[in-house]
Amino acid sequence: MAAAASGRGMSVFQKLASEWKKGWVEIPEVMGSMIFFTIGLVGCGYHFNRLYKRENATKQFKLRYTVLRPDDPQVKLLKRNETSPPITFTPTPTKATGNQC
Repeated sequence: MAAAASGRGMSVFQKLASEWKKGWVEIPEVMGSMIFFTIGLVGCGYHFNRLYKRENATKQFKLRYTVLRPDDPQVKLLKRNETSPPITFTPTPTKATGNQC
């Protein structure tokens, strides 16, 4: 009896199982909420894994604009609608010469 009470000679799994059973007797509200917490934690992990597995640059609507160079590899990943204008290259403006008002 003393060996079981002190936990000597028990494996880690047996100790955890003993504490789990004792918890259900002493504080069932907390043990029940731990089940819901575990389900929620696994669900959040699955959701964020699915969310960040996709490329963030392929979102159709963004809060901030991102400027990409034409030789950037992310340009190939962008989604385009049928109504989107064609991709054109706008050269950088040259320095103006002469008098300006």
